[in-house]
Amino acid sequence: MAERKTTVPGLVTTAWHGAPAVLKRFAGWVWGIGIPVAVLSIIGDLAGWWGDYQFIPNIVSEVICAMVTLPIALVIIGQLAEYQVKELERVRLDTRFASTRQQLVIAARTTRDQIQERTRDVEATTNEFVRAAKVEDGRLADPDAANAAARLLHTQMDGQQWLMYHRITTPLRILGSHLHTLLVERDRDGDLTAETTGFAQLWLDLESALAAQRQIMAAGHDLFGQPALSARTVPRADRLRDVALEHIRTIDRLIELCQQLEHQAGGEQPAVTP
Repeated sequence: MAERKTTVPGLVTTAWHGAPAVLKRFAGWVWGIGIPVAVLSIIGDLAGWWGDYQFIPNIVSEVICAMVTLPIALVIIGQLAEYQVKELERVRLDTRFASTRQQLVIAARTTRDQIQERTRDVEATTNEFVRAAKVEDGRLADPDAANAAARLLHTQMDGQQWLMYHRITTPLRILGSHLHTLLVERDRDGDLTAETTGFAQLWLDLESALAAQRQIMAAGHDLFGQPALSARTVPRADRLRDVALEHIRTIDRLIELCQQLEHQAGGEQPAVTP
């Protein structure tokens, strides 16, 4: 298709196939008059109808040429105008694309830094709970410290804390959705590029990570809100430890995805962790 557009016949053919129906009807009407008149004019020349009149056949020939070529000219002009519009759209799209990518880099970095800053206490509390809930000779190493850490984790996995993560990631999610739309729009005339599909996969991973974090925080809030641990409640302590560590892993996954978004939007494309 690209080669046909570089030649005049290819341009005319492409333009005719893409011409609006009203223009095709106009061309049929004009050619329906112009071609018979051209045939009659040729017959008139052969039969000598014009005699010594030279101006009249010149006028007739000009009118016939206009009737034959005008529809073709309108079709080509329409196609060239379409090309110009597409080129202007491409320039505007490239400008928006570059601006959105730059904003996404900043948003991803800011989101990552905010999550890291706000989750330091969560990591410290989790480490303390894991230490205190360590099993020694079939008993918890430090039940009192484990219960104190469990109460803090119960608070840190509250629904309000999830809303904090949601607010932190909202600007990034808005810009990411906009960039994904621009990528699809850029590729609408052909196959999706590796950049578009890669970003879409990365974006699905981010949404999945947020959903997984919300789920583990809800489960952890319920579990850590149950009665206090004792030295003998080893199975329950193991379950709480697993949930606390999984909570940290979901946070680390969010931070990792923010970093990958920052690199991809900035031009670097590290391998996406499955």
